[in-house]
Amino acid sequence: MTRPILQPVKPTEQNSKSKKQSKTGSIGFRFRLEEDLKLLNEAVERAGGNRSDFLEKLVIKALHQKEAAEPEERDRDSLKQQIFELREELALVAEVLLHAAGRKTQQEAAEWADKNLEAKKPAPE
Repeated sequence: MTRPILQPVKPTEQNSKSKKQSKTGSIGFRFRLEEDLKLLNEAVERAGGNRSDFLEKLVIKALHQKEAAEPEERDRDSLKQQIFELREELALVAEVLLHAAGRKTQQEAAEWADKNLEAKKPAPE
């Protein structure tokens, strides 16, 4: 019985490139839904040009929009927190003024402020 000669398979240049990221950054994918492919083709037709260029511009634009949106999201969250804190302070000031003016008892002033100047905690996103 003869044994087969096994030689290690040397990776070709093409095989080794596919395992690491390409320096040119080329990518490929398939649409899972035919409807999505149809929408893409319609958008390419409206824009003119070819699919590859259109998709490249679309992906790059989306990546940069995400980067630009992150500081805006932090700013928005900070503003929500500041508004919440201001509403809490306003409710406290109204409560103190109503009581100090003698128009409400301390309990009534607190209830009025809670009812009319509700400081809602910002919802986490």
